[in-house]
Amino acid sequence: MAWVTPTIRSSDPTPDDTITLQLAIQDPTPNRLYLARPCQFLTPRDLAACNPAYWTSHRYAPEIVAALNDAIEQAKRRTQARKIALFGYSGGGAPAILVAAGRNDVIRIVTIAGNLDDSAWTHLHRIATLTGSLNPAKSANRVSHIQQIHFIGRDDKIIPPAIAASYLGRVTDRSNISVIEIPGADHTCCWAEKWPALLHDYIYPGRAENPT
Repeated sequence: MAWVTPTIRSSDPTPDDTITLQLAIQDPTPNRLYLARPCQFLTPRDLAACNPAYWTSHRYAPEIVAALNDAIEQAKRRTQARKIALFGYSGGGAPAILVAAGRNDVIRIVTIAGNLDDSAWTHLHRIATLTGSLNPAKSANRVSHIQQIHFIGRDDKIIPPAIAASYLGRVTDRSNISVIEIPGADHTCCWAEKWPALLHDYIYPGRAENPT
């Protein structure tokens, strides 16, 4: 929730929907971490100490990526996990790429209506560039060895299929990357409803009921 209107910044970046949480709840794997971006889900007092740049121009800044990476590392130690998969919806698609680029234990990246090229995205919508942010598209080749599944809504006007195409254009070897265009889906509809079938067909094919 970065902006209330194209020119008015939100006073609280906490998302006003629960799509990501709904997706996480439906995942059948035993260890799941719902990871908010910095400055989200804070009390008013804590939020007042948070720099608004971190949900606008600097939303993918190096220190944001480092904070997310640190939270993942803490969870990994707590669960004694050896490998991790990163899922990102909408603006969470970018940090999924950026975090994976700095780790050696990521076995899968999955994005849903994800912003994979913030430069192409801001250019498309003719809005201010994310001046303090890292562009995930610049890390495309660094993560090309990782299995990736990028779901995009055919009717998505906020992050249209052209953004995923721009990301793919940065990749030399696309053999590990799948872009799945979902008919009848836009940016918010109807990912939660479609998610069980997408898990079964693409992420845990044939074994969604009893994953390892």
